[in-house]
Amino acid sequence: MSIFNLSSTVLSPVQKTVLGLGTKFLPLPNTKPSILLSNFNDSVTILKRRLSLAFHFGYSIYTPNSIPKLDNKLLWNPPHSFSYDPILTCYINSIKQKAATYFNTSKSHFNDLDRTLLTTLTNLSKNTTITIKPADKNLGLVILDTTSYKQSCLAHLLDTSTYATILTYNKNIVYSKLRRILVRHNQMYTTHRKPTALATSLLQLQHHTSLRIAPFYTLPKVHKSITPPIPGRPIVSSNSTATYHASVYLDRELQPILKLLSTVCTSSRTLILDMDTFHAPLGSCILCADVTALYPNIPIDIGISTVRSVLTTLNVFPPSHLLFLMDLLHWVLTENYCTFDNIIYHQLKGTAMGTPTAVSYSNIFLYGIEISLVKKYSNSYFTRYIDDVFAIFDSPSNAQSFVTDFNSIIPSIKFEAVTIGQSGIMLDLDLSLHFNPLSSTMSVSHKIYQKERNIYQYIPIISEHPPHLFKNFVFQELNRYRLACTTDVDYHEIASLFHTRLLARGYPSSIFFDASALVTSRTLMMEKLRLSLSPLQPPHDMKIRSPILTLCIPRLFPSLSWPKQLKLPTYLTSLKEYKGAFNSPDLIVGTRNPRNIGSYLIRSLYKEHVAPPHSNPVRLPLQPTYVPPLH
Repeated sequence: MSIFNLSSTVLSPVQKTVLGLGTKFLPLPNTKPSILLSNFNDSVTILKRRLSLAFHFGYSIYTPNSIPKLDNKLLWNPPHSFSYDPILTCYINSIKQKAATYFNTSKSHFNDLDRTLLTTLTNLSKNTTITIKPADKNLGLVILDTTSYKQSCLAHLLDTSTYATILTYNKNIVYSKLRRILVRHNQMYTTHRKPTALATSLLQLQHHTSLRIAPFYTLPKVHKSITPPIPGRPIVSSNSTATYHASVYLDRELQPILKLLSTVCTSSRTLILDMDTFHAPLGSCILCADVTALYPNIPIDIGISTVRSVLTTLNVFPPSHLLFLMDLLHWVLTENYCTFDNIIYHQLKGTAMGTPTAVSYSNIFLYGIEISLVKKYSNSYFTRYIDDVFAIFDSPSNAQSFVTDFNSIIPSIKFEAVTIGQSGIMLDLDLSLHFNPLSSTMSVSHKIYQKERNIYQYIPIISEHPPHLFKNFVFQELNRYRLACTTDVDYHEIASLFHTRLLARGYPSSIFFDASALVTSRTLMMEKLRLSLSPLQPPHDMKIRSPILTLCIPRLFPSLSWPKQLKLPTYLTSLKEYKGAFNSPDLIVGTRNPRNIGSYLIRSLYKEHVAPPHSNPVRLPLQPTYVPPLH
């Protein structure tokens, strides 16, 4: 099933077909040549500015910076240079002329089927009686009656232990608390009494029109139930909110810490590498579990104190900077507001699923409460991916004791979906213990795990994505299968199923077989994996080797090779300014996709009367009349 129609609306066959294409499908837009030319010229103008900046500063080494960039449109341009501006302008004008000629003589592939698809999407988006959301766990699209969806959201928001309704929202008071933190930690002004780069970044939205209160929405959990009321996973979209840039900054500061935490698993690849040489004593068992509703259940005070304790022990930040980070984290967690159906809510506990620092904060918090237990059960293997736990204990009794001990630490933090046995599921792996006669111990084998409800809604081949994307997707998926499957039998079985599923989505067999021929042996893959995850691996070369131009142009005929048409001339690449900034004379032409189906149908802001796809979202008034409680 590719869609779950749980509403009272009967979908037509055409609507079912369109929705079955998936949210990432790119319809061919019906765009006039004049609009295409305007979009092209805008992209070229950005390219000209990029080249001018590179020529002006004369270097292109990327230096990582925790401070979020400014999202305003006031772009600084370098002063005019007689040495390269005329040459650069000549190149830009020449490619604009080529594009104008091409767009005025080319034709679009847009036909009646494309028109039907766009009309269907428009009509569905205007239907206010239904709400369309992607299912949790990526299980397809869910169509709900709007009243039923509203009940699903209110089931969370009316929980007075987690959310409190407020009358209005005062941005000035929220930002004044942030200013006090910056002043207290000498992060507000430079020695010349000018705002620091950090203060400018964190305060950039205070007087900006894009500032908003975070919209609240849920993702239907159809894997739990398809009987109303449908349970939902709460999400708060924090982009353009008061705390957003501070949360981004915290996440960039805390993310490197995760590499120092022995219990944190960053991906299934690290687990595969661990299991390759792992041996357990006879009688061992596998424990798998989830932490129940982790994000909203972390007590704020306990969470911050635990994170502070971990960071203090690791000694990765100077004490003064650590205090600043903790104060900023407290502000982000306590100034967490959201809106639903024109009502504003203040989240009283936990962290919102949707704020950038949620993952790093939650990971460090859980590490702080689990590490003592992991050391207590020293004969075990333990790893965790956010709230998913995988462990191997020397006996089932010790595994059960670990669960009991963990559940007794903090009342709101508990394990659920606990399984103890000879096999278990972690991320996309199905892992099993088996006897190893060579060492008389237990080894771990694994293969790809795929949920029973997985709909395998691969992007259809007729989507407007670049052709190379489909080939690369198939190749990368086969590589993932080969690495995840310990035995050849398991790999060939899942690869055969993958081929069948690709055919069902319109892929030709040639793409699958061409990709299969490029898949190397698992032994070679494991060697590359060890090298890629090795702490001794040299850092990547961050030198910008080529200038980049990003275009959003649909299929036209006759087709045109943009990299060839936009090739940088030698009179430009031979400039000393160019050679000082770039290592290659080639221009990289990237693709920016048009709107996908999801952008037509799915929006985070709940409204009784859904706006047309191209209208601007309605923002709640930010009125300075309510004073939030001080913390």
